[in-house]
Amino acid sequence: MKNMKRLLLVLALGLTAIAYVNAQDLEGTLRAGPEDASKYLENYMEPAILSFANGLSNGWVNTAKTHKILGLDLTVAVNLASVPDEAASFAYGSEDSWTNLILISGDGDLPTLVGGDGDSRLALKTDAVISDGQGHSITYTAESEPFDAAPGIDYTEGIPTPTVHLGVGLMKNTDLKIRYVPSISTEKLEFDMFGIGVMHDIKQWIPSLKLVPIDIAAFFGTTSMNVKIATDIDQPTITVDDGSGNLIEVPDNTDVFYTIGDASTEFKVSSTTIQVLASKKLSVLTPYISIGYNIVSSNLDVKGTYRYTNDLGASVDLVNPISLEFGEGNSPRATIGAQLKLLILTLHADYTFQNYNTFTAGVGISIR
Repeated sequence: MKNMKRLLLVLALGLTAIAYVNAQDLEGTLRAGPEDASKYLENYMEPAILSFANGLSNGWVNTAKTHKILGLDLTVAVNLASVPDEAASFAYGSEDSWTNLILISGDGDLPTLVGGDGDSRLALKTDAVISDGQGHSITYTAESEPFDAAPGIDYTEGIPTPTVHLGVGLMKNTDLKIRYVPSISTEKLEFDMFGIGVMHDIKQWIPSLKLVPIDIAAFFGTTSMNVKIATDIDQPTITVDDGSGNLIEVPDNTDVFYTIGDASTEFKVSSTTIQVLASKKLSVLTPYISIGYNIVSSNLDVKGTYRYTNDLGASVDLVNPISLEFGEGNSPRATIGAQLKLLILTLHADYTFQNYNTFTAGVGISIR
């Protein structure tokens, strides 16, 4: 179980690790101020965030047959929610749609986090006004040095989302399912996940369906996940002569980017799914289908004080510069799949048609 928990943590933090690796590529955008940085980062991160969040909606069920009282299953699944091709990039649009950013070169199709490399370069507008979000601002008198639009990874197949749950049979042909990862903290990150689901046999309440040789159930499940990763950036130093022939380290006050005090990036993902499913046991194979609806929401916050020296040599502090909400992941869903059961071992795979189409594969132990 300990190794499984480690595997789950490594996979679940894939999205966060990618974002952290790309933090240095987003530095130029953060210099454009909170308004432009928020707009840019929302477009840049949204496909990966929604891929991850849609993945959390899957992996709950692989049969419509409920357990007997105190029957149980332990199931581990990995969900891969593919990113639509059109979400691999986003258009810069017109200069008027940005407060401070201008397109210097390239086709203006800026990569998203899962969109691979691009060829566009950006800079700050002449007379750009940069605010720290705390009522202070400074005006540029010339364009900054151009910088590359942040690249992504070429991975529209989606962000792997692992899930693990324990299901137990209750009275009235009802299963309770729990997803739980205890809070895990290291020097750089904090992570926790909790989910609860209920599956209920609805065939028992509809007399006309009692003789139909299939299982029919309704399912409701919701999952929340919180990730916090430290993004402290130390102020660089340079080596200088102290005037006596001794070399000493002093802070580098040139055009550098670093944090004052603690800084962090926080992801909060909530995913709820409502489904009606049907299955039919055929010897060791159980095909199943379902239809339903997903309700997905995600938040991303960049917190802390980020300091840099602008082109005029002035120090600028950005305080809690980014706060985003991603709420465009809601969609109908339809799933087709099959479970293979060998004694108490189960293997299953399915494909879900939804906003971000998702492939799921899993393994479990089930005792009816």
